[in-house]
Amino acid sequence: MDWRTVKAHLQKMEDEREQSHWEDVAQQLDSQYLDEHYAMLRHVAVGVSRAVRVEPLFGPSDQTATRLLVSHENHAVTEFVGSTLQTRGVDLRQSPAAEASDQLPDQTPERMTKLLADSLFEHEPILRAQLDHWCETWERLQENRREFTSRAVRLCKQDEEDDESAERIGEAVAHEVMIQRLQGQPPEYPTVQKSDGDTCTLVFRPGTPGDNTIHGSARHIERSMTSYEETCQQMSIDVIIEPVKEAYRDLVKSAGVIEDIVDRLILTGRPSGRCSILCPSAFAGYS
Repeated sequence: MDWRTVKAHLQKMEDEREQSHWEDVAQQLDSQYLDEHYAMLRHVAVGVSRAVRVEPLFGPSDQTATRLLVSHENHAVTEFVGSTLQTRGVDLRQSPAAEASDQLPDQTPERMTKLLADSLFEHEPILRAQLDHWCETWERLQENRREFTSRAVRLCKQDEEDDESAERIGEAVAHEVMIQRLQGQPPEYPTVQKSDGDTCTLVFRPGTPGDNTIHGSARHIERSMTSYEETCQQMSIDVIIEPVKEAYRDLVKSAGVIEDIVDRLILTGRPSGRCSILCPSAFAGYS
């Protein structure tokens, strides 16, 4: 056999061994990257689950579903992503020099969270659809909640001498009626605290939005208490509370569906399918 043929054959074998070696290395790196990718998606899913568990009756009624969702996603993802990227030699922490300069605020964590969220929803299109429904229902509930509160305030203004007291009483009434009718909690009526002289304080249920107290003379507080009780009776009528009650019921149901999807994802350790955004190319044929 010609020595040149033998040399070429040996070189071919060496090239094949080297190619196989680097394919094995790439496979191992892709496997590690895929594990990290799934871990990041699990953290995004946890943020989604925490967002839909927020009680919609206690926060400000102008809190949008999108802002709430992004906030919980960022909180759940940022620290984990930062520590993972540090193992790759990337430090997302802003240096003191950058903080003292005139640079624009660093939006890297927010951008990465959005990218991961888009990836998760491509893996889990049903989750995306359910979350869209939850967002729409959240907005509908908050709109109905604002209208319900405004109606209570308008009723109180018919009896109260000043608008400030009427607004506080109306907000307290709306909050109390929603807690009773939507959450099934027992009534908790306002208490009157007497101070020196003729001054008294009417204290509403803890957690009532805004300032949950009214200060004034004994006569003023008695009038406010009467206004509170009468407005509570009117706002408890089924036809008035029903729009808020229906939206609240739909929101709780939607949150339950989302939590079931997230629970499955966390317990199995990985989402369904694959995404075209962050999944390694070596696993493009896997589902």
